[in-house]
Amino acid sequence: MTQKIRFAKFIKRFFFETKNKYLFFKKYFSLGIFFLFLGFLLGNIFGTFLNLFRNYLIWDGLIVFFLIFFCEIVNYNIYTKKKKLSHIFTWSLKFPGAILWKFLNYFKIGVLFGFFIDAFKVGS
Repeated sequence: MTQKIRFAKFIKRFFFETKNKYLFFKKYFSLGIFFLFLGFLLGNIFGTFLNLFRNYLIWDGLIVFFLIFFCEIVNYNIYTKKKKLSHIFTWSLKFPGAILWKFLNYFKIGVLFGFFIDAFKVGS
């Protein structure tokens, strides 16, 4: 008897999550693609503007530090379970602008993909 109830809860939760993902896709797909392509563009032209960054920063390690720091902050906010969050970044998932983290994640994926493609251009 409890198996049927548990299965019904599973089916209900599955359809609820599927509906939420579909509504998110329907509402924010165009913005997500925009941030993905913007990140890809900036990842591709990063090597072109690297000399400009070197004029303002003393050490090239700072450029790499900022890139890694940005990626890690976005990864922490996107991929950490809500139960295990420390008190530092819990505010980011509570306010209505939490969709910003998803767009920053799309941007980050685009930048990293742009670096990957640019590495092929440099290597050939």
